[in-house]
Amino acid sequence: MKKLLLLLTLFSLIILTACSEDDDTNNESEVLEITEDNLVGTWTYLEGTLNGEQNELVDLFAIPEMTLNEDLTISSGTMNGRWSLGGNDGNVLTYELVGIIIKDDGNSSTTFTETNSGEFNIDELQNNSMILTNSSEIGNVALTYRR
Repeated sequence: MKKLLLLLTLFSLIILTACSEDDDTNNESEVLEITEDNLVGTWTYLEGTLNGEQNELVDLFAIPEMTLNEDLTISSGTMNGRWSLGGNDGNVLTYELVGIIIKDDGNSSTTFTETNSGEFNIDELQNNSMILTNSSEIGNVALTYRR
């Protein structure tokens, strides 16, 4: 009888600890505080909208992939530069990229320096995504990036 009681107790303990609620939570959508530490990482462009609607024109201006480093440097392909976080609410991402671009048409190649800079509000920051917005003369632009 004691063995049966011990076995049932052990079985109950295993069942209760194996079915913890913490195992079922998904931290991917956890909203993060907008800080430099939480922005560090490689971000890949997903989609862009103009005035709330998907627009291919926005895709032309987005950085396809960018890596925000702890030392406040940024890199994207052959371009490198600096990034910072500021603004009144501390939610404005500013960046400047400079790089050497080589255009090759098959017969000749041309090398030139390209500069890409921008300033975006960080509207939403989660573990796996961020939404950057900017109001400009063409309208309200929103860019979604995934980590």
